[in-house]
Amino acid sequence: MSFEINSAVPLLAFGAALTVILAIWLLRPGKGRKARLSLLLRVLMTALICLALSGVSVIGRTDQQAAFLLVDVSRSMEGTDTLTLARQALEGRTEGMNVGVIAFGKNAMVETALSKEPALLSLSADVNRDATDLKGALALARALLPSDQSGGLAVLSDGRLTRTPDATDVDVPVNVLMTEALSGMDAQVTKVEVLASLYQGQRFQVNVDVYASGAGEGTLTLYQDGRAVSTREVSLRRGENTFAFEDVAAQTGVVTYEARLRADGDSRPGNDRAGAVLRVSGTPRVLIAEGSASEGQELAKMLTAAGIDAKTANPAALPETAAEYQPYQAVALVNVDLDDVSDAQQAALVQAVRELGRGLAVFGGDSSYARGGYRGSLLEEALPVTSDVRSKLDIPTAALVIAIDKSGSMTDGQFGVTRLEVAKEAACRSVEVLNERDQIGVIAFDDTGAWVVPLAQLSDVAGVQAEIGTIRPGGGTAFYPPIAMAYEALRNAKAQYRHLIFLTDGEAGDRGYEGIVRNMAEAGITVTTVAVGTGADVATMKRLAELGKGRCYYAGEFDNVPKIFAKETMLMAGAYVQNRSFFPLVTDSELTGFSGFPALSGYLSTTAKPLATQTLISDREDPILCWWQFGAGRALAWTSDINGAWTENYLRWEEAAAFFGGLLYHIMPEEAQDGEISVQDGRLVLTLSAPVEGGQAEATVLTPDGKTETVRLDQTTPTKLTGAFPFEEAGAYAVTAIARDRDGRQWTAEGGTVIGWSEEYDLRSRDTGALLALSQATGGSVVQSPEELLRFAVSAAPVRTSLSALFAGVAGLLLLADIAQRRLDWEKRQEKQEKASRRRIVNKREKTPRSKPEQNVGQTSEALWQNLQKRKRM
Repeated sequence: MSFEINSAVPLLAFGAALTVILAIWLLRPGKGRKARLSLLLRVLMTALICLALSGVSVIGRTDQQAAFLLVDVSRSMEGTDTLTLARQALEGRTEGMNVGVIAFGKNAMVETALSKEPALLSLSADVNRDATDLKGALALARALLPSDQSGGLAVLSDGRLTRTPDATDVDVPVNVLMTEALSGMDAQVTKVEVLASLYQGQRFQVNVDVYASGAGEGTLTLYQDGRAVSTREVSLRRGENTFAFEDVAAQTGVVTYEARLRADGDSRPGNDRAGAVLRVSGTPRVLIAEGSASEGQELAKMLTAAGIDAKTANPAALPETAAEYQPYQAVALVNVDLDDVSDAQQAALVQAVRELGRGLAVFGGDSSYARGGYRGSLLEEALPVTSDVRSKLDIPTAALVIAIDKSGSMTDGQFGVTRLEVAKEAACRSVEVLNERDQIGVIAFDDTGAWVVPLAQLSDVAGVQAEIGTIRPGGGTAFYPPIAMAYEALRNAKAQYRHLIFLTDGEAGDRGYEGIVRNMAEAGITVTTVAVGTGADVATMKRLAELGKGRCYYAGEFDNVPKIFAKETMLMAGAYVQNRSFFPLVTDSELTGFSGFPALSGYLSTTAKPLATQTLISDREDPILCWWQFGAGRALAWTSDINGAWTENYLRWEEAAAFFGGLLYHIMPEEAQDGEISVQDGRLVLTLSAPVEGGQAEATVLTPDGKTETVRLDQTTPTKLTGAFPFEEAGAYAVTAIARDRDGRQWTAEGGTVIGWSEEYDLRSRDTGALLALSQATGGSVVQSPEELLRFAVSAAPVRTSLSALFAGVAGLLLLADIAQRRLDWEKRQEKQEKASRRRIVNKREKTPRSKPEQNVGQTSEALWQNLQKRKRM
């Protein structure tokens, strides 16, 4: 026998209390016997209370055992005779053991309380069988297991747990009996996948994933809104199988799909069906901006064939406010040059994508991307690609000379900005486009020409730009000197591409320069001219561009000049145009559900942005099809053309309409609704987009078996209405809800939910070894027969007998005794008796003859009185 103290704090407090009591005692005068007794009783009471609070226990030993049998009754145990196994385990228990039975699945409940003679007639506890939470079951059993008896816990399960315990959850041995898995062929419909929202006329796939425990045959049927729409015989291989069904969204509203499988020899039908829900909106509209007349016609035809309402327009007709894009779900630009699109139009388009969620698709051509001035533009900000490809190693080297007219007329301008300042800014912009492998030279000319930056390899961008900034106006206009200087420098330049950009606002005051331009063309040097202002000789500039095999630009607006220079600099090498035949490589299958793709004959080089998804790439890994999320909307880039120059094979492809139409469908936003339908804790929830007063709603539910039921929804918050519905059957449910406020205004929302079969039926779940690990960690055993399950090593369990109640009871009795002795008048009665006794003695002595004088008698009486008083004080 031994003693145990839970806390020493009360004992320490007793010392402090005793000190206080003694201090009070010493400070009080006149301490008689009653006070001394009261002090003693209170000290004893304080001591007993402190002992009771400290939790003093007497520790003994017992050999009595107790155990709980935990029986797994989840759905994965179907086909296993768990009741018989549990009874056999009870029969094999150690004699005299207290045994109880707990059934568990998603929750746990006691079937039989602890008893030495447990009777298990059935496993009928109301347990949710859709999961296997052994952790919770162990917690319940451990809480009910007596702490003053030895023994342990026993688990009867197949080991397919959905919530596994940890060894720290249990401090007693755990024995385990693993049951055998259900044998025989089994197959399950794991999931049905469709897009969450579609537009009417959109073609799509319904993908059905099937998992089989072995090879076999079966029948797979697809149901739409409870009606069978497609049936096929399927061959199943062991493991994962995927089957695709093609369909077209023919009707608007919520549509349910459900796949049902009948497999030969299927041993568990509970997992043979799965569903999905999608919402179909009305026919979508797309605005097509075509760079030149009829360039968007091929795309419009394919979109119409794909069920899309397509409208074509020229770039000048693009809206200048984002709100004007509201009637359209997406915008497509077909070979559009940004020279034809104002900054306001670009800003409106970008805002419509980013903030309104509209889709944007850009299709290439000879006037798009780098050739269309996209680099650094507002439009490029929204695109998943950039026209800057300087980081690519196969870009050829280039030598560029820029000749800038600095004659007196270049000081003209508008809004305080001269033509010369704009030209210098344009030259600086061109320098930024080049890389360190390229060469740059800048000539300023009037009557003569002079090198501002001699032609040399670009090593200091800022330094070159600073030199360009030193150009000052003055003089007339002569074309021959700058063109001749450029020719001499470029013909000796070691570069794969050589180019001259010639800018002026006037007419030439000399001749002979056309011959030099012809010589430049013969030497492989291209010439581009830029005419600025109304005084420029546009005809001559066009003639020089033709002779130099370049391009001629007329800049009526000064802000176009920097854009022109940057565009020309990017195009001079010709590396942005990739002319060759190849088959695109698929890198992401989200937009490419096709067996293969035709060959492409070319594209424009771009670089994918870091967050973009590349779906198709070229043989050089350049983006062909690329998309990304841009704010609330999506933007897509197709870097080849759409008119047959590079895509002749695609226009003849029988899947062309489905492919290009699918691209536009992918970037379209979901149609907005007045509210959202969801299922929370088995209740339908309609969340409205705006608060309503006195709202009432009714929901129509289409169940998986094709029946329609109506549910009333009651308002719980200003924007939320809920109603109960029994979502018991596995499958897809379509829901349409209509809410009205007290003024008769109406809100409509459509949606649905899918109730899957229990995860207990999932063939892919396996015994993770958690039971074996638990048994080993707790010192239990993995047994082979149920009779061994409830046998634990015999050990003496500690029995604690608390003395707190005893100490508290005795303290209570002492309290009563203290109260009683303080209320009884036993001390006063004793004093009265002593006084009476004293008087009798005095009277007796007064009657007795005395030989001494009478005064001695008085002295003797006084002495007796003093003695009595002294005794009283003692």
